[in-house]
Amino acid sequence: MGNDCNYVLKNVDSLAECVPSHLTAFIKVIRALNNVKDACFSTDFLDPNYKEIIGEFEQSIKDLKTIHGINILNKWHITVKHLPQWIDKYQKPLGRYGEHELEALHHRYNVYRTRRFICQNTSKPTYSDKFFRACVTLNADAT
Repeated sequence: MGNDCNYVLKNVDSLAECVPSHLTAFIKVIRALNNVKDACFSTDFLDPNYKEIIGEFEQSIKDLKTIHGINILNKWHITVKHLPQWIDKYQKPLGRYGEHELEALHHRYNVYRTRRFICQNTSKPTYSDKFFRACVTLNADAT
């Protein structure tokens, strides 16, 4: 999950204080999602009660749909139906297999590209050389 999403999940209690009572179903979904994240998306810890935790998330989504008519998002469906299937098969949390490693590498590359080689304008003739040097330097520093 991205930093902005994690910020919301970690600060849901503060958010709950500001939300009108008719919107508390949204707070329940956010809390339940945070519980799923903690139970299933670590790199080294899998909560043995992950199915119940995912079930609570599913119920909070159903309540949200009933109360506010919110459609079930595809990612919610994947979390509720396919995440437990994957965990049942591999008996591991999903944290090791997510996109965050690639996103972290992408961020590191952008730091190299924009700070060390200053190649932001793709239309400049020097862009391809700077792009190449940024890639080579990043790879050399990683070894």
